[in-house]
Amino acid sequence: MSSLNSQCIEPPPRLPGQKIEEYCESFQINAEAGNIREWTLPIECVGFVRRYTTGPRYLQDLSFMADQALKHAQSIKVRDDGRDSWVFDVDETLLSNVAYFAKHNYGASKFNQTDFSIWIEKGKATAIVPIRTLYHKLIKAKWTVYLMSQQRNESQRAITEKNLRDVGYSRWKKLFLR
Repeated sequence: MSSLNSQCIEPPPRLPGQKIEEYCESFQINAEAGNIREWTLPIECVGFVRRYTTGPRYLQDLSFMADQALKHAQSIKVRDDGRDSWVFDVDETLLSNVAYFAKHNYGASKFNQTDFSIWIEKGKATAIVPIRTLYHKLIKAKWTVYLMSQQRNESQRAITEKNLRDVGYSRWKKLFLR
């Protein structure tokens, strides 16, 4: 998905003879790792991102990540004092904005904060199911859960909390917004 910042840095160019899938996978890995800041998806990667986010691999990757996080959490003896904490980001961790980005060329169109705010106000983001499963297992194991969002502000608190509850999240300790 596209960075939620209006200043965009162009990604490195595709190498001569490089297959589009290789280029887009490299771009994806570097964007997800935070190696490419404030980016817009190269137009030739729209199909790749569409196939990835709507196909089985995206869910498989999320499930693997959630399983690894759960294994880590289970390796820690949680005390019943509320100090053992887990922090989740809201956007693209708990809630999926794929439907928004699908309507905006999967991140190849320049990000528009006003349009994204309108999307947030609809409260229609869906749960990322493997992460929701992890979330509930952490709550059951007595982790204190905090939520944060860099994309949402205080004026969007009520709709964000409602959206989270509507898709199955509850019992977080605090939600931090911009």
